[in-house]
Amino acid sequence: MSNKTEKWFVSRQSYWGEESPYAVEIAYGGLDYANPDMLCTKYHGEGEEYTDPREAATTAVEIAQAWRKDCPDKDITVRVGFTHGFTMPFDEDTDEAAIAWGEKKYELLPKCPHCGEVMEERWTRALCDDEDACCSENCANMYFEEQDDDDQSDTDEIERNLDLE
Repeated sequence: MSNKTEKWFVSRQSYWGEESPYAVEIAYGGLDYANPDMLCTKYHGEGEEYTDPREAATTAVEIAQAWRKDCPDKDITVRVGFTHGFTMPFDEDTDEAAIAWGEKKYELLPKCPHCGEVMEERWTRALCDDEDACCSENCANMYFEEQDDDDQSDTDEIERNLDLE
């Protein structure tokens, strides 16, 4: 059993009704939740979805820096947000704040209990709690084998203790 996890979409935007309309946007939820004022892709990493928020933030800052170099007369910001499926400009932020956001968000992401990597997909046994989900089918198989071995060891110990009584 598998389901996908969080993702972020990086794009250049020209927001409507903003004093500083030019931004590199990191949209939570992926492409489906990016604002519609996206400019054509020009820089590496633009128009892509990321499952690692640190990578999304770093890429957004790199795009903003390259765009600023190409257009020094424009005030270009990096913005992080979630549209809730609507159209809404995100709040302005600094490059440093975007990088810090990526680091903090990464720490909060669910990690695989077997290998410790961020879970891009969630694999679990049918009828198991989501807290037992792993990052891949292979990790899930190995993790649940370890759990089964631990459960068997616990059962064996209980039986030994009962025999001693």
